Amino acid sequence: MKLLISTIEERKEIETILEEFFSERGYLIFTCEGLALNQENVYFFERFETDKSGFEFFMQMCNNSKNPEEFLTKVKKIIIQKGLYPKEHYLFIKELLKKDVFNYNIIIYSEDCHNFLWISWSLKYGIKVNLLQDCKKLSEIMYSITGKEEKKLFRKTHYLKCIDECLRKQNTPYPGNFDGIVYDRKSLKPKFILEYSKVDWVYRHNKDIDYHLKWYCDDKNNEVWKSDINRWNSLYLLGNFLGIPIFIIWWGTGKKEYAFGELKKVGTRCSESIEIIKDKLGLNDLLVILEGKLK
Repeated sequence: MKLLISTIEERKEIETILEEFFSERGYLIFTCEGLALNQENVYFFERFETDKSGFEFFMQMCNNSKNPEEFLTKVKKIIIQKGLYPKEHYLFIKELLKKDVFNYNIIIYSEDCHNFLWISWSLKYGIKVNLLQDCKKLSEIMYSITGKEEKKLFRKTHYLKCIDECLRKQNTPYPGNFDGIVYDRKSLKPKFILEYSKVDWVYRHNKDIDYHLKWYCDDKNNEVWKSDINRWNSLYLLGNFLGIPIFIIWWGTGKKEYAFGELKKVGTRCSESIEIIKDKLGLNDLLVILEGKLK
């Protein structure tokens, strides 16, 4: 049976480096493949693609389970056994769901996108499982959560999955992802949110990371900031719900340099919203800063 995390993004080099760094210090990075929220609710999403026989396997497992909770337990066990997420991933989710603002969703779908199993998990509504037999129904439920409708073209890559294409055809984009919440492996308490921003474009113009920061935050009309404002607003709301800061790491592979900042608020201008704490950092310098943020 094939079962894999269905992502449309390439794994970042910085993620691999920091996962090892935090793990050595007793921390893990929680991430998932979708975040949607408003002033009252936070919805996390993860999604798994499987082949036809795999989907039939999950359907049979669902039908043979005594209740949705038993089915979810079996699904989590398979995901952990396949090494897609560690066991602490779901322990952390369970801790989050002690607050009724948080909702977790797992979507298992066939690789032809003809069938979807949607598992929803929250304190308010408990655990529910729905079988959706076409993408139109999937998009309707997704829209009821995100309230987003888009008709613009999107960039196709070899990471793009059928779930993204079929939702786009219904003018309903899949929720954007976020890079991670650093949390304590033992206490499961969140420490801070991390967001990465790759800046390799500057090296094609013989510039450096400082040039990117000036271009992004010193633009007089703040056009770049405004185009990203929904992303920052989502992270800011998530930080408020969790009561933790949001740190940003700008990084580039061209010169192996980094910058570190904090999202303080979401205003009309980048310069009043983001504090750039340190730029032109080497990797060791960055790790020293992160070490201090863990204390």
